[in-house]
Amino acid sequence: MPLKHTQIDAFRAVMSTGSITRAATLLNKSQPSVTRFIRDLEKEIGFALFLRTGSRNVPTDDAVSFLKEVERSFAGLLALEKSAAEIRQLSEVPVSVATVSAPTFSLLPETVAGLKQEGHNMLLNTFVHRSPKVVERVRLQQAALGFCNIRAPEPGISITAQYSWPSVAVVPNTHELADREAISLEELADNPFISLGNEYFAAQGVSEKHLSALRAATTIETHLTHSACSYVLQGLGLAISDPLTAGFFEHMGLKSIPLLPVIPYDFAIIQSSFFTPSRGVSKFLEQLKISLDEIPAAPAHR
Repeated sequence: MPLKHTQIDAFRAVMSTGSITRAATLLNKSQPSVTRFIRDLEKEIGFALFLRTGSRNVPTDDAVSFLKEVERSFAGLLALEKSAAEIRQLSEVPVSVATVSAPTFSLLPETVAGLKQEGHNMLLNTFVHRSPKVVERVRLQQAALGFCNIRAPEPGISITAQYSWPSVAVVPNTHELADREAISLEELADNPFISLGNEYFAAQGVSEKHLSALRAATTIETHLTHSACSYVLQGLGLAISDPLTAGFFEHMGLKSIPLLPVIPYDFAIIQSSFFTPSRGVSKFLEQLKISLDEIPAAPAHR
């Protein structure tokens, strides 16, 4: 017969209190019940645990050795219970993310903060890359989720959700264009321009005429949008930014203004086609979409 929890509980109680009476009180059991549990346990394990001397129960050497194993097992059970509780509450759950830089400024911190408010203390591991490397990491399942700027699925990649917002012009809030409702690319080209590179703008559908004008106005080129915003913050020119990064810099003294014509900023949430998300990843994704839906003028997504 397998050992019963009631027998082990009785044994631990007698060992810790030193008597059947106090053990019965601790367990809220009758003394005869505790005595029976101990006798049944001794019968199952095949050796005596206590020597009865009058009203006293003196532990045998075997009982002391057995207690060590019992406590080791209980420590393992407590660890299992803790792990189960953490999984149930999505606490200390690792979530790996490969992402372009834009979500790291506000979107991901807001998502983690929202989860923490609900009692979910997830362990976020973030890898920041350009979109092709994000796709590669997710394809190789080196990251559970990917956030990048692709428009169509690729081999081994599933698009979980897609968003598209208009890119914005970024100007110092003291600039003469800061009060405009919209800024044209021609007006941007009349100022020193912090460029993200012609390849980037060409991929977004900017005409050759506008590319030529922006190229001529370029004084600094960088492939990082947050770097472009930092240059603008120092008064070194104007730039074009995605709305996620621009929104982060607004409290520092920059102003986001709509562009004419519209240059789309495409944002996709991707996963490996062969990956089944854990509860933790699914909960993270759920909270992330809440944060995304709070972005002003965010269009519908699938």
